[in-house]
Amino acid sequence: MGFHRPLRLDSVLSKPFTENEIDKLEKFRRGNFYRKKLMANFIQWVCLILRIKIHSSVLAMSVDPIAYSVSSLDKLQGKS
Repeated sequence: MGFHRPLRLDSVLSKPFTENEIDKLEKFRRGNFYRKKLMANFIQWVCLILRIKIHSSVLAMSVDPIAYSVSSLDKLQGKS
């Protein structure tokens, strides 16, 4: 897995890890798992928000394309 590299632990097979080193590895692995889980949740939320924004933009374009275009140009020019 390569968990020992960022912790700068020796990976020589003839010398087993000490209990302290094993604890370090376990804490690192657990922290890494939760970090990845949080990032996955964040990505899911971003995708949901993007889908909602796309849906509302398509809806606005279909209701009144000219008003949507004028609004988009106003936003680009900083007129809000």
